[in-house]
Amino acid sequence: MQRILEHKIKIPSPHNYFVRKRLYSYLDKHSSASLFLINCDAGYGKTSLVSGYVRHKKVPAVWYHLDADDQEAHIFLSYLKTAILRITSNNEMNLIVNREEIESEFQDLLSILTNWSDLLFIVIDNCQHIESNNKIHQMLDQLLQYSSSSITFILIGQIRIKRIPVQLKLNRRVIEINKEHLSFTKTETEQYLRHLHGIQQNHEITAVHEKTDGWITGIQFYLQSIQDMEDRTHSDAIMNFPGIHDIHDYFTFHVMARLPEDLKIFLYKTSLLTELDLSVINQFLAIPNSEKIIDGLLTRGVFLSKDEQGVLCYHPMFQSYLYEEFQDILKDSDQDISDHHIKIAKVYKDKCMFFPSFVHYVAGEDYYQAAQLVRNMELRYNPDKFLILILNWLDGIYAHDKMPFDSVFLFRCIPLAILDQLILPIEKYMKILEEKENLLQLCHLQYCLATIYRHKGEFEKAKCFYLTSLDYSEKWNIHSSTVLNLVGLSEVYLNSGLFHEAEKKARQALFLSERYQITHCQIYALWFLAEIHLQQNKADTALPFLEQLKTLLDHAIEYDARSVYLYYSLSRLKALQKDYAQSLEFAEKGMRDANKFGNDLDLGGSYFQLGQTYIQMKNWDKAEECLNLAVKELEYFTFYRCLAKSKLVNLFELKGDYKAANEMRNDLLNICRINQYHYLAEQINLTQRCTLISNIPMVQPLSIKVLGDFKVTLDGKPVIIKRKSSLKMLQLLIVNRQKKLQKDYMLDTLFPEVTFESINNHFYVSLSTLRKVLEPELNSGRNSRYISQIDDHYILKSEHLYLDVDEFLSLSDNNSNSLSKIPIEKLLKAESLYKGNLFEEYPYEPFIEQERERIRAKHLTILRTLAHYNWSINDFTNGIEYFEKILAIDPYQELIYLEYIKKLLENNLFIQAKNVAERNIKFVEKELGINVSTKINEIFHPYSFSM
Repeated sequence: MQRILEHKIKIPSPHNYFVRKRLYSYLDKHSSASLFLINCDAGYGKTSLVSGYVRHKKVPAVWYHLDADDQEAHIFLSYLKTAILRITSNNEMNLIVNREEIESEFQDLLSILTNWSDLLFIVIDNCQHIESNNKIHQMLDQLLQYSSSSITFILIGQIRIKRIPVQLKLNRRVIEINKEHLSFTKTETEQYLRHLHGIQQNHEITAVHEKTDGWITGIQFYLQSIQDMEDRTHSDAIMNFPGIHDIHDYFTFHVMARLPEDLKIFLYKTSLLTELDLSVINQFLAIPNSEKIIDGLLTRGVFLSKDEQGVLCYHPMFQSYLYEEFQDILKDSDQDISDHHIKIAKVYKDKCMFFPSFVHYVAGEDYYQAAQLVRNMELRYNPDKFLILILNWLDGIYAHDKMPFDSVFLFRCIPLAILDQLILPIEKYMKILEEKENLLQLCHLQYCLATIYRHKGEFEKAKCFYLTSLDYSEKWNIHSSTVLNLVGLSEVYLNSGLFHEAEKKARQALFLSERYQITHCQIYALWFLAEIHLQQNKADTALPFLEQLKTLLDHAIEYDARSVYLYYSLSRLKALQKDYAQSLEFAEKGMRDANKFGNDLDLGGSYFQLGQTYIQMKNWDKAEECLNLAVKELEYFTFYRCLAKSKLVNLFELKGDYKAANEMRNDLLNICRINQYHYLAEQINLTQRCTLISNIPMVQPLSIKVLGDFKVTLDGKPVIIKRKSSLKMLQLLIVNRQKKLQKDYMLDTLFPEVTFESINNHFYVSLSTLRKVLEPELNSGRNSRYISQIDDHYILKSEHLYLDVDEFLSLSDNNSNSLSKIPIEKLLKAESLYKGNLFEEYPYEPFIEQERERIRAKHLTILRTLAHYNWSINDFTNGIEYFEKILAIDPYQELIYLEYIKKLLENNLFIQAKNVAERNIKFVEKELGINVSTKINEIFHPYSFSM
């Protein structure tokens, strides 16, 4: 040794240090201790804590920062004695101890410390570097035993110093500070991020704390990752965290670099386990000594710890790092990560630990074995125990891009009879997540609850949770969750007969899944778009979606019976095309796959489709057998059970058993009334009417739908108006229905650029074309049922045609000022009719604009009335839904925001109220420049918080 390096014996100066008041108090409380052992993994602020404390308390302190060059006794003693003599002698002397002088120099130092009378801290940092040197430990042992009681030693390191004098322990003068003490609490994380770094969003703070588990360096890495980002893009950083290059390098160079290769492999493989069960590891890795390896790792500072129950686990960020590294390593081998998961699943299964076995079978993509485990667990465990599965799924670390796929499989796999009993525990757990402001997990659990309610047929509750989860997932840019929520909403709307809304949501889902290449979600979106078209008897437009779906399933590596979806829809498609042999073939294929996995919804759906196919083939006995099996499998799926029963009603009528048909129909209509299945009830009644008058020739009226998509049908078949001027003429007549239109006005509106000489010719050609399209059998315009001429005036007669806007307006009249007296059923029907704005596909026709706005205003009034009505009967879910519908249409409605916020606050829905207020400020104040903050704060004031 040639010289003393000054930086090794200087007290570090913390940069931008965060005062650890909680730990300062802890140190003060134990100020009489002779020794503080501060040990845990790197990056928890051990050095910063002690350096900050001694500077804050202004106590005399000796500091010795060890490194790899200090592992010899004479070097250790040189630095330690130099640092101490500079305090005791008050000069900047340097002492170089030679090897032969160690004993005499040490005895001299021991004499100084034994007789020292003033308060003194001796801090030795990075003690892991001297763990293997017995001579240094002997010196430390004597210093700790014989030094004056006015001296406090602080030993800092990544591993625990084991050789502590027994007498100190017996006298309880040794205080240990470990990872549990040093980790930031939620409050400290909030103070650090909010007050030192200006991060204000509670959900962001909570997410960072949950992901880092209070690891200070991890929090700092997150701050570095967002330093050049705008606030609104922080959600991307949170979702990609901990996949940050700096964290990867930190673990690689500060942890893994100092480990031998065999220990690295052990860490990589065991990263698949959320809990390090020694017997499981021994069997998984075919080794006898995992306990010895784990004990060794615990002394190496590898982010491995044991909780109060003795459960061993890696820090979540370190585990995520190890898992990703292991995946990269396996890319160059003939193995896959799934092979290792399946191996672990078999170990757990052999030990009858079925819940973790299920998780690993799913992670290993062996969905058949996972499904069989659930069938086994149904017989063994009470339903409440299945909450463990859902929480394990929620905390899963594996392949986040597969999270949506695995979550859908999970809820197909667990029987609804069990899921139904988990609603209350899930809701209780959601309240805990709300209190913790863990919006990320809350978002996934809301999707889970929405799916259970959707399966149960409680569509309004499902819609509420889907919308809330969708709001969070969009805010956090969780694209897979966004797609699943959109698909869930699409199914809710479809089952309510709202085809336009259903298709809109499904298209959004498909766009996002294709944009972000989330194949699992793309499959669900494609299937549901196909189903929407098939339910409207549009075989040709459904076919491309099913062809793409088949291609994706053919290339999918997972075998989880998703083929049931494809076969189900292909069977319907072939039935629409009257290819009943092929329809039966596909239905039977779907049945075989559904039987193999045994999922109740898949089985029920497959029997249902098989029954429908047999009806079309006029095989009544087989149809009845399959439909009865569908009813049995769908026992807990109220809506889908009703669908199966409605087909049985049709079957009974076809067989001439009208008594059985009427009994079942009445039972069905009662269920529909209780569950508010208005659309299904209409279909059941419509079927009955068609059956009763099936022998009477029916003349279907002309039907024109103008709210949303513009559709004209005659005798149930689409009518195409190819001539643009004829189409425009019909629109003009509809907008001015019940009015006599002057021919000159029509000429000016329809042909503004046509010359005077030819304008009349254009008019009559357009009129004649329109009449022929609407009335193909018409011989003379004077006999037209729909477009009548009186002198120089024209009028649209509605006696023999159906116009959805007229029905909408007739239902929307509400002259009552009392919420208890409003015609609620009429308003609900009117709201369901409003599929979009008047002639939504033609936004630039001036003559439509005024009528469009009038109808739109009527719709908004209905939504507002329904919102207030639902709040008045304490149906908060629907109350929220109708306010949200208004703001989705027009986000600049200041009055609606204020009414909405008041209702939320009155019912203690404070988080939702705050979110609505933020949107009010964004749209009305920031975009329109109208001050709303003052009003909002006045509303919030009685509830003791402001925006």
